[in-house]
Amino acid sequence: MSIRTTRRRFEVVLPEEYPPQRIGTMRSIVTMTDIKQREEGMKQATSQMADQLNVGLADMVYNWCAGMKFVDITKMTDVQEGIIIRTMKRLDKVCKNVKNTAKIFGNIFLVDKMKAGSKSLKRDIAFVGSLYTPD
Repeated sequence: MSIRTTRRRFEVVLPEEYPPQRIGTMRSIVTMTDIKQREEGMKQATSQMADQLNVGLADMVYNWCAGMKFVDITKMTDVQEGIIIRTMKRLDKVCKNVKNTAKIFGNIFLVDKMKAGSKSLKRDIAFVGSLYTPD
């Protein structure tokens, strides 16, 4: 989900173990979603979303959730710390929204997944309350 919560594009070299077919799979899923939305008459389809997939911070978010220290994550890229934190906060909000939607539909498995994802995101300095902005 972090590929959709990052608004800015970043040139980040993905690790060698990151299979390029995953990005292709994500693009094909987005394209199929666009086709279905158009078939159902949705006004705001996802026509350019496949080209807008942004995997720039996906590896950093994954490593954060796996327990890596924030200082080590900032060494992985030249992206500003505030952008990384903002992306993680947006991703947490997406997890909460998906969790609430899954509750409505009765999908307990997805509710549990989103709770676990949110829990792994919310730790350390990334989610400390700000002195300057309201949360």
